[in-house]
Amino acid sequence: MTTEWTSPVPPAPPSAPPTRLLERREQELAFLAEITHVLAAAKELRELLPLLLDRLCLLLRCESAAVAGMAPVNGDLVVLAARTPAAAGEERVRGRAFPRAATLVDRALCERRPIPLRADDTAIEDPLVRTLAGARPGNGMVVPLIGAAGTAHGGLLALGRADPFGPEDLRLLRVLAEQATIAVARAEQQRVRAEDAMYRDVLRAVLRAPASGFDEHALISETMDAVLAAWPVDGIEVGVRDGGELRVRANYRPSRDGVYPEGGRRHRLLHERIIEDGAPAAFRSGPHHAACAPIRAGDRLLGSVLVARRHPPFPDRELDLLEVIGNHLGAGIERARAFRRITTEAHQLERTAAERSAILQQTQEQLARSQWLASLGELAAGVAHDLNNALNPIVAFAELIKEHGDRPAQVRTYAERILMAAKGGAETVRRIQRFTRHRLGALPVEVISLAALVQEAVELSRPTWTKHTRPGMIEWVEDVDPGLAVQGNPGELRQALMNLISNAVDAMPDGGSLRFIGRAEGDLALVAVQDTGNGMTPDVVERALEPFFTTKGVHGTGLGLPEVFGIVRRHGGNLEVESWPGVGTTVLISLPRMKTAAQPAKLVRPGRAPGANTFRILLIDDNLLSLEATAASLRAAGHAVTTAVNAQTALRLFGAGRYDVVLSDLGLPDLNGWELVDQLRIFDPDVRLGVITGWSLPEGDEELTRRGIDLVFVKPVDPEELLAAL
Repeated sequence: MTTEWTSPVPPAPPSAPPTRLLERREQELAFLAEITHVLAAAKELRELLPLLLDRLCLLLRCESAAVAGMAPVNGDLVVLAARTPAAAGEERVRGRAFPRAATLVDRALCERRPIPLRADDTAIEDPLVRTLAGARPGNGMVVPLIGAAGTAHGGLLALGRADPFGPEDLRLLRVLAEQATIAVARAEQQRVRAEDAMYRDVLRAVLRAPASGFDEHALISETMDAVLAAWPVDGIEVGVRDGGELRVRANYRPSRDGVYPEGGRRHRLLHERIIEDGAPAAFRSGPHHAACAPIRAGDRLLGSVLVARRHPPFPDRELDLLEVIGNHLGAGIERARAFRRITTEAHQLERTAAERSAILQQTQEQLARSQWLASLGELAAGVAHDLNNALNPIVAFAELIKEHGDRPAQVRTYAERILMAAKGGAETVRRIQRFTRHRLGALPVEVISLAALVQEAVELSRPTWTKHTRPGMIEWVEDVDPGLAVQGNPGELRQALMNLISNAVDAMPDGGSLRFIGRAEGDLALVAVQDTGNGMTPDVVERALEPFFTTKGVHGTGLGLPEVFGIVRRHGGNLEVESWPGVGTTVLISLPRMKTAAQPAKLVRPGRAPGANTFRILLIDDNLLSLEATAASLRAAGHAVTTAVNAQTALRLFGAGRYDVVLSDLGLPDLNGWELVDQLRIFDPDVRLGVITGWSLPEGDEELTRRGIDLVFVKPVDPEELLAAL
């Protein structure tokens, strides 16, 4: 192994006497024979290089010398052996790494020639040279270590000589550099072979981990133990994602200095980063080096495996090894989870086969209930909107009554509007209860004037749309024949018109015109609601009557038009929608027409009719406002009313013959209302019993008869109906 140096030979010092030169040659040959013998005996690098440096310093009269090798990971220079004036300095320098850039070794390797140092050099910035010899290294020489194939292995440094190096000195340095190159190259080969053996041992140990087992916990634990036993690392962690949560399991062992690698949040972040990136990587984690690779099963990432040690860093080959371990773990974990799923499914199938008939019946019941709940949820989403629409005019007109209390005519008008809105809200609640199969009796119907119905819907909607538009932005036109009448429930039909008004106002954010046109056509009464808003495209019109379809985003429920359509169909009519983008929308409602005109509704206030009977009444309700309102209506009619807020108070107040009528709410806090009326009937068989409820009633009149119930009222209770029933 030879290296051709093309640099000029330093000037030769004065010739030495032949006898002295002969003695030096003999000494050189003896030292080279000794080094060659050690090298041939395949001694370890730590035994050969200190001997070589010792002989170099002795023959060439140098104070310091070192052999710097190449780190396998990043190519930095690592001091493999050093000779310094102080023995403690050698221990301090050996094993230290220096960046290769800007060093004389890097220059010698690049120029492929020795780099001389002169004693008068005062600007030596090489950190390796300064570490070995201080700021004044004296005369020295840096010789590159280059193998036969041109592979760079590092450099040989000889420093601290009093006189310059001559041709004979340079010749000896070349021979020693060749020996050092052979030793370093051989050590590198041994390291690679040792790494190969270590890789095989690690893979063999990992593959021997429970490859045939199906327990995920045991697989991970035994794999970590196998890696720690075969790989020179200080610790290992496995982070596994299970149900979206990362679970980190550590299996550390102490390093030589008794310190464990860092774990906790820092390593958790490394796991999360590798799982996100999907590629292995090496890190610096505190005082340790760490390498992390994903745990992969096919194209799915199940977690990551992390190893850590204090030194050296992890090269690419070890990253590849860790990636193989991650793939093996991924296959094992996937197999264990598949087995767990299959086992669970098998047990489930066995239980299903044993209980098939019972589960089938239960499934059918659950399916029916889930469908019922889903439908109830759909209805509730739209009903919330309707109730808010009913409550808004109640609040607005109540505020107006407070402001205009000194104007009886206006107060009466506002009170009528509040009563109308409250009845509309009550109809909405009754629709829910009918949907949930609660018994509320037949839907009340009457002959309705469509002109009056449109006017009422406009007045009830006005407080809502005036909050979102400026005065005069929307023009209202009502053109409905006065004699046009239909038969139906006014609350439901009024709610349908209010839904259409709300949709129209939403479609005209910049203002426009809203027209109500009502005409008779044969046996049908036609009412058209027209707006000049944004309009709808044909595909939107086609889906407009689908429940939950909306173009209003989070601000819409998609139940406006479908609910209107349902109300119209319940009244035996039909609904059609026509719309043009940028022009507007027309909704046409057709209902069976009544030939007789509707009679205008009269406001009847509860009061005591002349000659009417008066009763002693026990009224029971835990809602104080409801109790106060009902009691006030009864007292205004001349009845003597005693109130109770719970069942226990009612039982203390009650006595045989003391009261003519008992009216009780069913939802009491301390005793069920049915139980209360049963006890009262026992105490006084002749007392008239009535129940008031906002909830369900038993199916069939025979249940009410069995309990002796004479009167039934559903909240909100109409005072007229209450007094008339008494």
